Amino acid sequence: MESYLKGRGFDQQTEADSSFSPYLSPSTATLATTSSENIEVGKETQSQVIYQEEGSPVVEVVSRDEKPVQLIIRFDDGKVLEIDCLY
Repeated sequence: MESYLKGRGFDQQTEADSSFSPYLSPSTATLATTSSENIEVGKETQSQVIYQEEGSPVVEVVSRDEKPVQLIIRFDDGKVLEIDCLY
């Protein structure tokens, strides 16, 4: 009986290729670091704080051409979480 997902565009490993590739492979990590660099280079960006309350993280959205390209979350302990919006 054939697999239900066969031929649906998923990469299937053959028996000869038994190498394990982690979820965050080096090529994916490189993409993540270069995408944040590309946000600041190029067209003009606008930044707007969309959520700010005492005792809660501050949420900021960075937009380019009225399209969100990055979310920045600033925590009270000084840590910053940056989420790139890739379309």
